[in-house]
Amino acid sequence: MSSQASLISKARSNIIKIDPQARIFADTELSVFLNEAQDKIETDMSDDIPEQQVKSTWSIGTGTQEYLMSSVLPNYKKINYIDMNQCNIEDVVDSAGEPNQYCIYWTTLYTNTIPSWSKSVNIFYSKKLPDITTSEDCILPSEYDLALCYYASYLALNSVEKSQKAGESFGMYKQAIDKLITTNNRRQTYNFINY
Repeated sequence: MSSQASLISKARSNIIKIDPQARIFADTELSVFLNEAQDKIETDMSDDIPEQQVKSTWSIGTGTQEYLMSSVLPNYKKINYIDMNQCNIEDVVDSAGEPNQYCIYWTTLYTNTIPSWSKSVNIFYSKKLPDITTSEDCILPSEYDLALCYYASYLALNSVEKSQKAGESFGMYKQAIDKLITTNNRRQTYNFINY
């Protein structure tokens, strides 16, 4: 885990060498680029980073068929495992029974029938990582620092039309992310085994 200040310092001193005195890019601007870089890493890793994984229980109440996703699965990105089969919105009916399927439609999670009794369902899902701020460190292990800095640098350099330098940073990001994907696959397997 690295702080926002250390990531900005690493990006500025080791990669964006055109701006050592912060005259082109303010720390707040580099912070935005770092958070965009974190989003890019999540996407490139198919939202399978162990730090994104959440184990949760969905408490289905008697007579309640609709649930807000933001309440059941905060910061939801994708479901990895759930104790129920998935169905389409057309399969959701207004008749009482035991819910045995679920459907996600827009921002709502539905059961396929109106529950006639309560039920608990285990869910394993991927969430969006929290933004890196002055008060919240990056929760990714320090092995991700270079990838974060290279992609943030790519965004920064591209924004001031330093295309060649931006391309070099992007190439270095691709090398760093390829290594991380291999490492992450091992970490992910371990995480699923312990679920």
